[in-house]
Amino acid sequence: MKINLIKAERILSPTQISLAQYTINPYRGCPFGCIYCYAQQNKAIKKKELTWGEFIDVKINCVELLKKEICGKNIKMVLLGSTVECYPPQENKFMLTKGVIETLNSNDIAVTILTKSALIKRDLTLLSKFKQNKIYLTVNFDSEDTKRIFEPQSSSLRQRILLLKEIQNYGISCRVHISPLIPFIQNISEIYSMVEKYTNEISIELYNFKMGNWIEIKEIIRKNLEVEILNKIEDVISCDKNYEEFVEELQKQIKKLVEISGKKIVLIVPALKDFYSSGVSYE
Repeated sequence: MKINLIKAERILSPTQISLAQYTINPYRGCPFGCIYCYAQQNKAIKKKELTWGEFIDVKINCVELLKKEICGKNIKMVLLGSTVECYPPQENKFMLTKGVIETLNSNDIAVTILTKSALIKRDLTLLSKFKQNKIYLTVNFDSEDTKRIFEPQSSSLRQRILLLKEIQNYGISCRVHISPLIPFIQNISEIYSMVEKYTNEISIELYNFKMGNWIEIKEIIRKNLEVEILNKIEDVISCDKNYEEFVEELQKQIKKLVEISGKKIVLIVPALKDFYSSGVSYE
């Protein structure tokens, strides 16, 4: 793993994502090496010409910059980890994410954290001190074998379920984030049965075939799963009509789960041939 210590020019980035006014990403690159990660398409990442999952940039002046940049701004909510895992193993040493949360807490600024890392358990006491804080915990596979294909180094499903229990015990608001959902790879009902005891909110976000690295994912599926699965996915994304029909069936499945449980389940559907826009809502 190549670790680069860098100094960022700024750390608060305005965002169109409906969850917050600004985003903070204390790191760039990620040792988890998730195959589907959109961050691989970032220009700064591509310039490195390094294998995804084998490097990480550490923004060592992250907390210092944040303390300066929040001055004079009326900020209610910040999203932490919009394009990076904010709890990589290196966080144990550098503690940038912890420093960011401490700074935001002390300035009465709420934070929404998007993560799939069990390391966040370290900061649950800190996060519980400000009731507006919220965690989006990614649980997007229903088997460890499938998870390992697409997320070779991330926290196990078992670790994440245990983490959900801990978050619930601390009374921190938490939404399970099933994302990205690639048609016919994951089983929504199975994931739901794993998490439904520990959350009242679930979001399901379909994989963005325009933004993502579908060509590479196709090869992963071809090598590790049945070819029939790949054929079914290709059929779904072959035209708008097929894609819309798949979404309709998914909506019916979600409606049944809502009727049974009464939980809030949000479906996020990117357009088949477009990048994300400000019109995408996570609420």
